[in-house]
Amino acid sequence: MMLLMFHLIIFMNFFILFLSHPFIITLMMIIQTFLMSLMIGLMNFSFWLTYLMFLIFVGGLLILFIYISSLTPNKIFYFNKIKMFIFIFVNIMILIFSNLKFNFLNLEMMNLSNMNNFIFYKNFENTIHLTNLFNNNELWLTLILMLFLLFTLITSIKISNFFSGPMRIKF
Repeated sequence: MMLLMFHLIIFMNFFILFLSHPFIITLMMIIQTFLMSLMIGLMNFSFWLTYLMFLIFVGGLLILFIYISSLTPNKIFYFNKIKMFIFIFVNIMILIFSNLKFNFLNLEMMNLSNMNNFIFYKNFENTIHLTNLFNNNELWLTLILMLFLLFTLITSIKISNFFSGPMRIKF
């Protein structure tokens, strides 16, 4: 299961290179984000953190999609079918060869219990403790940074001229 998701993520990374329409690129990135959060969730004991990361990332993607789709002209969705067929065929062959006894992708290296850098895996024999989400020493710095970003957002809204209109020129 993990190997299949890993191959799908790599496939979508290369698949984005062939696309030029913003809607399809955003759709591929949302699917890839879902697969990554599913992979991270299967490695953890709880899906809470991956669910939160997924919602934040998808919110940012939707804002970027709205901005890019308002600036780009209406494009017709077009892709080369021969290149796409060759690309899909090569990826299927890589998937088949990786499942043979010559295992090219060693996913045991991705085992999170071997990584000591993860903050949740340092405490009490790999159990997750989410009581202290922020470090107490850096809590005030984080609060000041959040208030500064809120102040910057309010200031940029107040100084913008609403009567100048949008950036895109309407014909």
